[in-house]
Amino acid sequence: MVNEALTKYYLRRIVVSGLVLIATLWVMTPFVISIIYAFADPVQYH
Repeated sequence: MVNEALTKYYLRRIVVSGLVLIATLWVMTPFVISIIYAFADPVQYH
């Protein structure tokens, strides 16, 4: 019983951390892309 509870707990931790990672990437990707474009093509931004 303890082993099953631990397995469920770790599965939940993995799923939650995966969702947090996806959400973080979803938010950060536009900023990273805009920064890369700003460095790649500075004439547009300055």
